[in-house]
Formats: sequence, structure tokens, C-alpha cells
Amino acid sequence: SFNYRLTDFQSALGMSQSLKLDNFVEKRNLLSKYYDEVILSQKKSKITPLKTQEGIDHARHLYVVKIPTNKLNGGRAKLMDELLKSKIQTQVHYIPIYFQPYYQDYFSNNQKFPVAEDYYNLCLSLPLHVQMNREDVVRVVNKTQSIIESLWIE
Repeated sequence: SFNYRLTDFQSALGMSQSLKLDNFVEKRNLLSKYYDEVILSQKKSKITPLKTQEGIDHARHLYVVKIPTNKLNGGRAKLMDELLKSKIQTQVHYIPIYFQPYYQDYFSNNQKFPVAEDYYNLCLSLPLHVQMNREDVVRVVNKTQSIIESLWIE
């Protein structure tokens, strides 16, 4: 059997972090608003922020955008690599469940979920953490847009 009980240290850390949660969420929402403003203010931007339903409180765990990566020389991997060279780390969330090796036996080979695949092929998570500021957001967006333009295939 397994022991999944928290240690005293883990409990204390969790309690201290929970006191900061509201501030973290507020800061992440502010940074997400900055991202939206900067992206939408750019002419001919190839970056599309995901829409959030009005009236919903969002924890903003991630800031995800859609980018037409099929029109980039080298695709999303090249974009991510170039961003990393500029000290901007990005990630891809989330791989459709039926692509995961564990679940391969649960889905037939002819089952397709085009909306999930479209999202997966176009999504990119940009940096989002409470130590960021507006200038960081502007730098990330401008660098991302610049690299996209340099890799764009007409």
C-alpha cells in the first residue's frame, strides 16, 4: 500500500502558499490582459489569444495562444527553439488523450477528433508567472511575432 499523507513541511508550505493564492490569480489575470492588449494591438499579428468567457473567474494557470504553425518553416518546433534561444521558454499543452500511448488500445485507429487535433496543432503556451511585468509581456509578444515573421512561408 502507499502512504499519500502530507508531511508537516508540505502542509505548512501549502498553507503559506494558499494565503498568496488570490494575489497570484490577480497578477496572472492582469498579465493575461496585458498579453491580450499587446497581441491585439499589433497589425497583421499571426498570434491569436484564446477567448475567455465573460463573467468567469479564471485562475490563468497558462496563457495559451494559437499560431498557424503549419505556415512556419520548421513548424512549431522551430518557433519554440528560436524563442528558447532568446531565453523565452514555451510549452505545448495538452496532447489529445487518444495520442497518449496508454490510451491507444481504447481508441480505434479510424477515430478522429478534429477539434482536439486542430487545437493541439496550433496551440502554444507563452510564459506566465507572477514575477513577470508588462515589459516582459511586450518582449515575449514582440519576439514571438518577429520569429513568426522570419519563419513565415507564403
